[in-house]
Amino acid sequence: MLFATNIVSSQTFSTTAKLISLVDVDSVFWFSDWSDANICVSELGNDAVVEWYAFDEVTTNFGALLQSDEGTSSCLHIEQNGGFLCKITTLSGVSEHRFWADVPVISQLSFSIDSIDCDQMEVTAQPEAPSTRVYNFASAEWQEVEQKLVYDWYVADTLQFTTNRKDAILESPMDDTELKLVVHNQIENSNQATYLVGSYAVMARFTYSERKREVANEITTGDAYSAPAEIEFKSNSKGNITVYEWIMGDVSRLYEKDPVYSFQNSGEYKIKLIVTDENTGCSNVDSTLSLTITDAFMGFPQVFTPNGDGVNDEFRAAYKSLKSFDLKIYNRWGRRIYYSTDPSQGWNGKEGNAEAAEGVYMYVAEAEGFDKGVKIRKHGSVTLVR
Repeated sequence: MLFATNIVSSQTFSTTAKLISLVDVDSVFWFSDWSDANICVSELGNDAVVEWYAFDEVTTNFGALLQSDEGTSSCLHIEQNGGFLCKITTLSGVSEHRFWADVPVISQLSFSIDSIDCDQMEVTAQPEAPSTRVYNFASAEWQEVEQKLVYDWYVADTLQFTTNRKDAILESPMDDTELKLVVHNQIENSNQATYLVGSYAVMARFTYSERKREVANEITTGDAYSAPAEIEFKSNSKGNITVYEWIMGDVSRLYEKDPVYSFQNSGEYKIKLIVTDENTGCSNVDSTLSLTITDAFMGFPQVFTPNGDGVNDEFRAAYKSLKSFDLKIYNRWGRRIYYSTDPSQGWNGKEGNAEAAEGVYMYVAEAEGFDKGVKIRKHGSVTLVR
């Protein structure tokens, strides 16, 4: 880095430091470490004499000669913080250049959790970052050049945000979590601290699926289910959860982690999962799901073709939410040739072990829905075609 402060135009200073500020006409330089702390002056005449002095805090002057060189250039390696004077004597005259050097460090770092609730926690950093003392010759007073610190807050090694404030607000953890704070100054010297905080908050989340009944003629569409709909619920909640409470609409409450519930009555069910950590008193709710159980229904085709082609080979009811079922089929002479109490089963077009003749047959069907008092009765004719 090249700089010129109160220096004649034929002379050039160079340094590996970063120029932090100016105090009066003095420069303040910060190095990353002392191993690389060098100040050099060059582009001098062959007759130049360069003298380097250290500042004496007692006498407040530059009385201690550190080094003297002759020639076109000279470098001083600095080993400790303080003030320095470079005196250059040439045939053209004498020039003096004051500067201050330091290796700023964050000597200690810690942080504390000042408060925590179910949503957030307030944290505060306690860094020890000594400032650089500079003597201002104009005012004959000491001044402090402070480090400007930047705070990087991490949760489980994931950077949350960067700020120049000591205090911050973070989300309360849902698991035992390591918090980390990394603090930097202007020249990227840094320090870090960690803090293990136990789980505090909780979050309710769940998924669900129906235990399918492999019945082709039972009607279920989308989130509208035929009763009895057996639904499996799985909690994907986070946190140290001690209580699970499932609210199945207005009909039931369950207190297991992954329940299975059979919905029987028609209607819309608002499903809620409430999770609680009794140790912290934190609760959270997931109420995003609404399930619909359909009304009872029963219907029949007018024609079926039991020819073995896999299409419409049986006379079956299309149904939803039936609790009980009774189907009778009669031939043209009024003789009952088929009887069933299972709506998932159908007539295969046989009369005993023989193939029934093509023609028109009569049926009578009675059913009861899961809703109290819901009964369905249907009768009609069906044509058997081969």
